[in-house]
Parts: sequence; structure tokens; C-alpha cells
Amino acid sequence: MHLSAYYKKIPNDKFEDWLINGNIDKPAYFICRAKDSRQYLANENLKPLYAKNGFMFLVRYPVRK
Repeated sequence: MHLSAYYKKIPNDKFEDWLINGNIDKPAYFICRAKDSRQYLANENLKPLYAKNGFMFLVRYPVRK
């Protein structure tokens, strides 16, 4: 798939960090358990969308230049 770590030539163990902090070209969506969301909410790159059924939904948009 053209949006995978393999296609982007990023090691699997670094892919999530790249999605959160790297130079992305498309929005990246994240889902985590609400009780585990503190680390994601602390990151200024991620914006919470909503919480539902014990899960938190977040997004990171690419920076437009």
C-alpha cells in the first residue's frame, strides 16, 4: 500500500513517531483507549476529534507551506 511504512521506507518501529512528528503529506488519524490518551493529548501536533465508547479519536494534519 502506498501509505505504508514499507512504501515510505521507514522502519516499522519508527512509523508511529513519523506519523506524529514527521513531515506527512496527508492527514493521519489515531485511535487509542481513552485511559491511554494522555500521552497523545500532550503532543501539540495531535488534535482530539472526539471520545466515544472508551476510545479517543485524534488527527494530525500536514503543515501547509
